[in-house]
Amino acid sequence: MFAIAVERLLAPIRVGIRSRLLICLIAIASAYSSYFTSNPYIRLASLIACLVAAELMIMLWGRFFLNNFVQVFAWKKAISWEEATLWEETSVFAKFRKIALEKGVKLHSKKPFGIQKNLDNAYANFITRQIVFGDRLIKRLPEDELLALFGHELTHLKEGHNVKLAIWASVIPMLVPIPLLFTLAPSVVLNTVSAAAFFMTFLFVSWRNEYCADRGGAAVAGSRAMSSLLKHLVPRKQRKRESETHPSVSSRLLKLSKSQL
Repeated sequence: MFAIAVERLLAPIRVGIRSRLLICLIAIASAYSSYFTSNPYIRLASLIACLVAAELMIMLWGRFFLNNFVQVFAWKKAISWEEATLWEETSVFAKFRKIALEKGVKLHSKKPFGIQKNLDNAYANFITRQIVFGDRLIKRLPEDELLALFGHELTHLKEGHNVKLAIWASVIPMLVPIPLLFTLAPSVVLNTVSAAAFFMTFLFVSWRNEYCADRGGAAVAGSRAMSSLLKHLVPRKQRKRESETHPSVSSRLLKLSKSQL
């Protein structure tokens, strides 16, 4: 109930990703400014800006992490491992397993693939080594694009993207506020700087991982199939839209075309 209440409170707020990054930069810059200047007025203004930025970060980024936390439990109930097993011998799923073996990627021995109801997406679980496909996506994509999608998710597992994300998002936030430790800055300021560094690192590494996975999808099914997949996943009007975990499709298509030159 609490999660639902918070979600309803934050639902009307719509702030772009680049604006969120700017807020994070303001939080870090104002924190440093408040403790590395001798002017009391600048220190006061900087401290206020830091605290305001902290509140905005909680509201804007909190919804994303709250949604993902809630959905993890809902997703498990909607996944059918048996349905994917039945499809494996007569569909593209058999090719998926063969490609994984050729790429040297170890998947779950008994349930490598799953099908989730009412989902128009796909994702890989690096802990269980399983790849889940939305039933809507499987029904509407041709085989070459499904292979590109599988190559994309397989690359996430092969390159250990989730592990890299966890490491970078843990190390960088601890390093950024170190100079402030010598100024005896209060914990609220240190925590604000760490949170801002975490959000920025999380976004940067997530986007970098997606570009890498796109190249992996192109390596499996060809750049044309990967580009076609991206265009089918997102309507033309939304291809410039960015998210907390994914760069815009326009940027991904551009990166993909440059990587093939």
